[in-house]
Amino acid sequence: MRLLSEDSLSRCGIAHRTHILLGLSGGADSVALLLLLHESLQRGWIGGLSAAHFNHCLRGADADADEAFCRDLCRSLGLPFFAGRGDVRAFAAANRMGEEQAARTLRYRFLRERMAACGADCIATAHHADDQAETLLLHLLRGSGMAGLCGMQPRTGEIVRPLLHITRAQLLSYLEERGQPFCTDASNADTAHLRNRVRHLLLPALSEYNPQIVRSLCSTAQLLSEDEAYLGALADGALQSARRDGGYERLRLLAEPGPVRRRALLLLLRESLDGDVRRSDVARVEALLPAQAGTCIELRRGKKAWLDGALLRLGEKPESVAFSCGLTPGMACSVAGWRVLAERVAAYRRPESPMQACLSLDGLGGDAAALSLRSRRAGDRFRPLGCGGSRLLSDVFTDRKTPQRLREAPLLVCGEEILFVPGYTVAERVRVRPESKSIIYIVVEEDLGIERQGVHGHACRQGADR
Repeated sequence: MRLLSEDSLSRCGIAHRTHILLGLSGGADSVALLLLLHESLQRGWIGGLSAAHFNHCLRGADADADEAFCRDLCRSLGLPFFAGRGDVRAFAAANRMGEEQAARTLRYRFLRERMAACGADCIATAHHADDQAETLLLHLLRGSGMAGLCGMQPRTGEIVRPLLHITRAQLLSYLEERGQPFCTDASNADTAHLRNRVRHLLLPALSEYNPQIVRSLCSTAQLLSEDEAYLGALADGALQSARRDGGYERLRLLAEPGPVRRRALLLLLRESLDGDVRRSDVARVEALLPAQAGTCIELRRGKKAWLDGALLRLGEKPESVAFSCGLTPGMACSVAGWRVLAERVAAYRRPESPMQACLSLDGLGGDAAALSLRSRRAGDRFRPLGCGGSRLLSDVFTDRKTPQRLREAPLLVCGEEILFVPGYTVAERVRVRPESKSIIYIVVEEDLGIERQGVHGHACRQGADR
């Protein structure tokens, strides 16, 4: 019986010169894979084969017997063998995780260390079609999306799974034909574990409705994998198209279909959160996209997502930068991500937006040289146009629900007096009257291509107001 072909190895990225390190437990699946890979080595389909066994020290003498069995089997085949062991219970307790997760963490850590030490190109595991069917059902029970229902892939990084198209029954028949013994782990029959309940109870029950249930579920996983790969490529393309100035154009992302948009955000979050992403993280960032500029949400691992004008940004949000610089009418300047232009005008000009203002300098002696731009400070007070007294600027922002980004816009001041709060209004003192002679028109807009880099055209003292 020939179960493993050169084509099935090629689907895992295994070629003639590939050196494989096999994770050998001693159970039927890994023993069958060892023999199949040994045959592949003899046929010249692979370049090298080694085996590694990790003793979890959970089953006493039985675990030691499994290790000895694996060593003897590799010796009989003339294959390099590596053994390792670890205290799974102590590791689980120290890292506050379940024993199953702790065992997997220690096992794969050992296998990766051995792979590097022996110069292998990949690590082979004996996951087969039944394991694939179980994985799909487990993810379905947990409410997984399409990516989870794709199950395991023939290759994930350095991990290869050449047996995903082969059933456990086929592997057992192969071993029986060869008269090859194997080890049996009694814990695999313990239905206290969810996977074992799926294996021994759910799959047999489903087979009463469909005798080929394992094949059917594996076929479903394969079809979904192809769809997921296609949607993933669209999402990556959408993300690259939206990339600008260290952020992502949120309107471009919002214009994408939901399945593509959510996958694009998932890619972003995986990079920002080192792969530790939950469905709720994607939903929260998706809900952020249409919010007001300046809106910021907390993520995990000390990271944030925020709207910097037209851009979505993820990472560690920089603190507001204190700045102070002069302003000369007729000369534009950029500061802290904002572009400011002031010009002299002959008469009152109606502002086109709250980010623009027309004001009189007559009360300042008509001297534009006294004007400057600065960041807001604690305790700033402002007397708005038409108001009889001054107010704390922080209270104004709170009452108006001013977005955080807009609160960082540069204030136009003369000395300590605030003359214009972008997004709001000018001070009563600089109201333009019919008799006003020295009038300027000022425009403040976001300059997203310049992020807190200081002023161009004027000297800027960033940090001077700290």
